[in-house]
Amino acid sequence: MSDSYLTLAEKAIRHKGRPLHPKEILDVASEQGIVPEHLYGKTQYKTLAARLSTEIRERAAKSPFYRTAANKFFLRDLATDRFSEYVAPRREKTLHNEHVLTLPDVFLKDREANGLLLDVERVIESADRQEVFRYIVRKDAERRFDVKQIISYAIVFRGGRLLTYRRGVFNSAAGELQGLRSIGFGGHVSDEDLNLFDTSGHGIFENARRELCEELLFDSSEVEQLDRPDSFKLLCGINTYETMEAQKHLAIVIVYFCSKSFVPQKNELSINDLRWTDLSETENDLASFEPWSRTILSALYSGELTIESC
Repeated sequence: MSDSYLTLAEKAIRHKGRPLHPKEILDVASEQGIVPEHLYGKTQYKTLAARLSTEIRERAAKSPFYRTAANKFFLRDLATDRFSEYVAPRREKTLHNEHVLTLPDVFLKDREANGLLLDVERVIESADRQEVFRYIVRKDAERRFDVKQIISYAIVFRGGRLLTYRRGVFNSAAGELQGLRSIGFGGHVSDEDLNLFDTSGHGIFENARRELCEELLFDSSEVEQLDRPDSFKLLCGINTYETMEAQKHLAIVIVYFCSKSFVPQKNELSINDLRWTDLSETENDLASFEPWSRTILSALYSGELTIESC
């Protein structure tokens, strides 16, 4: 079992001989000194819970793990009549009561932060200094145009190629985006994403990692790549006003440098026609891509934007 989280979970549960909550697993693993150095952050237990949930969902009875209750995990080879299997309901992706990360639109306009933001890191640092980031209930933020909701927009890169797909109708994205191609896997950054990867404390990098895990399938070797903070890199930002959705959202573009052996497979019905796009050859039909993808691809083809390996 090469996944770091699953390995420490197996060892911790076997050591205690009873079902454990993810927080208990990490406590036991810490006591045993078996937590790898590259696993850190305030919400490791949430990532561990997600890893175990994904493992059980994908492998079912073939997984060595099973649930005995909500957020309680045990090993099948230790199972007894005392600990029967609990089947958890699948978590809905869109939670309108979640608290999402936002910036005041006036803050962006005062800095003329419009279009492709090559200096997005400085924009984030300035917002931190002025303490203008706010978490707002999503259903309220959706009705407002005086704030921009922060979207992590993860793109998958390997050897000069970007992963692309077509958005299906089974998607929470706006209708104006459905049916178009995209290079990004994105989601609202929430207070639930604090804080595995990024030192700023906003959860942007952790959200990018989580969105990838929800929309694509990763085998155990690729999960280890996902666990490495140096596999993710801030690329740029996008702030436009050309559509109703764009008026409410600011994209923070994160590059995920996948392994050479990664074979992409979808994990959601909304992901269709996965394929790699070679950046050395300009796309013939950029109009078939949604606006953020068009912006990024155009900048990459023109040389205005480059992706430098970690």
